[in-house]
Amino acid sequence: MPLRWQTHSKVCGSGLKLAVRNFGVPIFFTFQPSSHRHLVPHSALCNLKTKVMASRTASKDVITLKGSAAIVSEFFGYAANSILYNRGVYPEESFTKVKKYGLSMLLTQDEGVKSYLSSITSQLSEWLEAGQLQRIVLVIMNKITSEVLERWNFNIETDAEVIEKGVIREKSDKEIMREIQAIMRQIASSITYLPCFDEPCVFDVLAYTDRDVAVPFSWIESDAKLIKNPQMVKLHSFDTKVHKVDSIVSYKVDEWDEK
Repeated sequence: MPLRWQTHSKVCGSGLKLAVRNFGVPIFFTFQPSSHRHLVPHSALCNLKTKVMASRTASKDVITLKGSAAIVSEFFGYAANSILYNRGVYPEESFTKVKKYGLSMLLTQDEGVKSYLSSITSQLSEWLEAGQLQRIVLVIMNKITSEVLERWNFNIETDAEVIEKGVIREKSDKEIMREIQAIMRQIASSITYLPCFDEPCVFDVLAYTDRDVAVPFSWIESDAKLIKNPQMVKLHSFDTKVHKVDSIVSYKVDEWDEK
């Protein structure tokens, strides 16, 4: 059986799990939020903004490997928050509005979830810089039965020349932002076509990496958490010219829809 690490804190609401697929087997880290919920000002994900700007050259059209990695990891942080909000994994009142990508975005105010999402994006940024990250998947499951209900896949293609030769690519910030906007709008509109959840849910984050990547000590093995005969909806993609991110959501078909 795959190894699994869990905290022993009392569970309240949803749980968070972090995984990496390595040597053909996913590895994940499990977080269960504390029974005490505190509302605090948002800050965790915004820290990446300075990294994005600092890692680019003077020209806003030039994207370095480090800058692209920061863009993609920051994108996942905001996308994950948007999914958790729009799919009702966490209560509406635990989110606050912020301005990002020219849109009104929502960020969780749960201190524990903020901290772990920040840890996830930091690790993803490292793998992206090394060209070792192939896919990120946010999985939503039934809290009671652990049945997988949705898989939000973000497949990543990395420009090999940038990794191997240090080539610098060019693309305008506005163009990248427009592409990300399109994905965020699709996530926000997902409630119009995805089935409603009748039971409390938890979510996992799986990261698929190259086979030879060094796995952090806090990550353990997991299954791929697949859905049998899922429906799929392809979302928009965005491309920094260093990393291309293709998005797709797969979900369990509601029993009533099958009849």
